Amino acid sequence: MTIDSYTQNLIHYYRIFEIIGKKGLYTFRRRVPSDLTQVWNNGQPQREYKVALKTTDKALALKRGADANLAFEEKVRVLRRHQQDAEQKTVLEKLEERRWIIQAATEMLKKEGVLPSQQPNLIAGASFDDILNWQEQVEVSRGLIVDNLQDRYLDHEQRQKDYDAGRWGRKGYKEPYKPIEPNDKDAVAYEIITGQTPHQSVEPTWKDCVELYIDHNKSASQRTAHNQKKHEQRVWSIANDLAAFIGSGNKQVGYTTQLDQFTRLMMRGFPTYCSKRHPSWKTATYNKGITLLSAIFNAGIHVFELSLNNPFRDLKVNKTAAHVSGVEDQDIERRSFTPEEMEQYVEHLNGKKPQIKAIGLLMGHTGCRTMELGGLLNEDVVLGSNVPYLNIRPNRIRRLKTLSSERRIPLTSEALDILRQYQEQQQNKDPKAPLFPKYGRDGGMEALSQGLRNIIRKTMGISDPRLVPYSTRHTLKDKMRLLRTPLSYQYHIMGHAQDNAIADGYGEGDPLIYIQRELERASQLTTWGPEATV
Repeated sequence: MTIDSYTQNLIHYYRIFEIIGKKGLYTFRRRVPSDLTQVWNNGQPQREYKVALKTTDKALALKRGADANLAFEEKVRVLRRHQQDAEQKTVLEKLEERRWIIQAATEMLKKEGVLPSQQPNLIAGASFDDILNWQEQVEVSRGLIVDNLQDRYLDHEQRQKDYDAGRWGRKGYKEPYKPIEPNDKDAVAYEIITGQTPHQSVEPTWKDCVELYIDHNKSASQRTAHNQKKHEQRVWSIANDLAAFIGSGNKQVGYTTQLDQFTRLMMRGFPTYCSKRHPSWKTATYNKGITLLSAIFNAGIHVFELSLNNPFRDLKVNKTAAHVSGVEDQDIERRSFTPEEMEQYVEHLNGKKPQIKAIGLLMGHTGCRTMELGGLLNEDVVLGSNVPYLNIRPNRIRRLKTLSSERRIPLTSEALDILRQYQEQQQNKDPKAPLFPKYGRDGGMEALSQGLRNIIRKTMGISDPRLVPYSTRHTLKDKMRLLRTPLSYQYHIMGHAQDNAIADGYGEGDPLIYIQRELERASQLTTWGPEATV
């Protein structure tokens, strides 16, 4: 049997093996850290940890010693975490600690031979005396566990007060005990030996659930640091609202509410609470918040293996059409530019610096989202193909909104001129470099959106909140509707999901040619909207 590098390191760093007795059996020995000597053996001081390896073979002893050392390190880690203030522990640390305590209590009972699964099996031929002896052993162990718990949790201070007041020893007097900690190994062992099944999980609170969701979502989503910070702010914002609602204004009380106390009846008043607390919220904003709360709760159900219904499932608000409700629809978030507004917008863009000018103008010609263009790399501009195009795909700068957002957008002649003029002024030609370095960075998209929005709000003086830079997409969509552009092409240009291939039934050749023709037609259109005709 060979000795691996791990066990070699053990031999080097720890004097963990020695031969005891005439039989030459090996034993694992390691000094207990000084900060854990008082808690190592369930409250009994212990300075050294020993494990009988039950072998005289040195190579086998080293292997078993390596396993014993791993168990030692795990116990050190869990005990130190247990000593932390409960408020400092993460929910995963609490969960790990709980499961380790159950395992440790089980091993303790198993070592004593009183684990319920170790009871004599009549089918295996156990005698009546075997059964009685085992039951007697269980009762003795149970009594010792109870004695240990009584000794540890007896409230000596209160007992002294009772003695001084003359209450101690009177008829009916009950000894004062402190509440037993759920994660006390003896308490868990008592549950097991009496036939109970200890909870495998902690009883998570709303705060535990939120922290768990953020941690899991962070590793799964792989956002940039800036976008992750924004996401966490959104999560905590809506989580704070819910905590304040549950706690009747006291967020701390709300955050300590356990998940099994959440009910749909409890949540029925939350929509009204949000409408009063955030009167400016639109329906979509509120529904996004409910989606987040639902995702947080589902994460808790999954990780803690809870059998609970999601109380947020029916809390979204369905919009009522304006012509049905008789009330003007305030949730229309975007509108198109009018031809006059678009002319002014383009005029002001032409007076801006090269990067924001190019992005703003290209949005009108391609229908791309702000982030899709602002996050382009040099290599995403493909000019050497039969049909020049922009390769809209995820990259290190930004992700895409949906899977269908990944697409190729052909360039019209005017869009091609805009790009070539811009590229001539650029210094960094590295294919992996951002096409727009001022905005192609973590946090740069906010500056880009604000710069374009300022043209509309401040320069053009338009205060209508429905008109934003993103309205160029709506404008191009209006143009394509007016031109009767095939829906499959519209879906491709907008980056929307579609059922049919974009070139079905439209002849041979590169389908980008047909899309390019539609974009050329749209770029030459000077009137659009409800009253326009072609």
